[in-house]
Amino acid sequence: QRLPQFSAVDHGLNILCAHRANGDCIQLYGRHAHGAIGAVSAQNIQAVVNGGELRQSLLGMSYLNLFSSIEIKRDQMILTR
Repeated sequence: QRLPQFSAVDHGLNILCAHRANGDCIQLYGRHAHGAIGAVSAQNIQAVVNGGELRQSLLGMSYLNLFSSIEIKRDQMILTR
């Protein structure tokens, strides 16, 4: 679901303009009290919503650094704490 900018600010997200090689785009960023991927959960995680064209979600380095190892096999990513 897409939030209008004023609604995003009401939900605690900040708005910024990102300058990228292929042009500028609006991003929303903030912290979430709780997030989960399957059975793995994390507290107080940073999130960025990119206004550009992106067909998939990305995991940032700050989140990936919560794990002791990261392994990629074919079409699976295995995160170990």
